[in-house]
Amino acid sequence: MIDPLRGTLVDHSGVTADAVDHEVVPTKSNRNYLLIQNNHDTLDFWINFGVAAQASQPSVRVQAGDWLIFGDGRGFVTTQSIHLIGQAGATYTIKEG
Repeated sequence: MIDPLRGTLVDHSGVTADAVDHEVVPTKSNRNYLLIQNNHDTLDFWINFGVAAQASQPSVRVQAGDWLIFGDGRGFVTTQSIHLIGQAGATYTIKEG
């Protein structure tokens, strides 16, 4: 049996290049953990799950310096692909386990 509280993190970090949707994390049926962090101090970006992101709702806005964590041992983790859109130059960290 695999212990869901232990494992290896896969790095999907990068920099937004333009205001076009990019799939930054593929679908993964056995995902246990997902961290998405906006490292930029002024630029926001938007994410969506399973479908293209857009710079408005229904995508989720990740403000400068903010982060989202899924599956910290207590909660829901999406298995869908992660899509991201943002202005050029917003760096992000994404760790998946």
